Amino acid sequence: MAIISIPVFGKNISNLSVKSEFLVEEGEKVSTNQTLAVVYEYETAEINLARDLKIKGGEIGEFLLKKKGEKVNAGDNIAVKKNLFGTRILKSPVTGLIYGLDKSGLMQIHVIIKSREIKSPVEGTVSDKNGGEISLKFNGEEVEGVFGLGQGRGLLKEAGHNQDLVDFYSLDKEFKNCIIIGRSWNGECVAKARALGSGIIGTDFSRYPEIASFKKENDFGILEVGPENYHQLLGLLHKQVYLAGDLKKLIYQL
Repeated sequence: MAIISIPVFGKNISNLSVKSEFLVEEGEKVSTNQTLAVVYEYETAEINLARDLKIKGGEIGEFLLKKKGEKVNAGDNIAVKKNLFGTRILKSPVTGLIYGLDKSGLMQIHVIIKSREIKSPVEGTVSDKNGGEISLKFNGEEVEGVFGLGQGRGLLKEAGHNQDLVDFYSLDKEFKNCIIIGRSWNGECVAKARALGSGIIGTDFSRYPEIASFKKENDFGILEVGPENYHQLLGLLHKQVYLAGDLKKLIYQL
């Protein structure tokens, strides 16, 4: 049995705030590609209810139509004040989740900008979870790399058998949505593999020095391995594998 720890947040490359929602429990069995968690990137909208209703912050409770934890849509009524002079209704300017309401009467709404799902790369059992990662126990093996980025999943296919440099023109539709292994990669071949939706594995990326600063993408994985592990991977051709570039590993089930 092996254990893999999957980062939930990863590297946040935006200026948005981030939060996560776990969808599995410890001890739960999960299947390949099952959603383990959802990560949300959001902005916070603030509405000064006390000021807009012309009341004291401590009085806001009696005028509220929505409470903390409730979802609201843009245009929903969130508070109303009635008196002899008429009725004043406050509407939500945004769609989101009411996150906070302090004693001064300031309401905070989290506005989801984008979300992404964290999926299980293997069939296994949740052995641990915390705010930063989910650990899975599974029947499989790992192959260590020396450098990696991103992630990818698919059949392991070889490009350019016994060739030093991957042949750009050999990367055709046969290599779409898979994990491509080849000894040496240059910038053109990396771009072609990415356009095919495939991750890449190699022993030499010196022809593509920009890889060290390559922008990390969740749908594109890169793994550099040593010569010994490269030969081990050739024995896994046409097997379903998971390239965990962030963890510098390739994972496969037995």
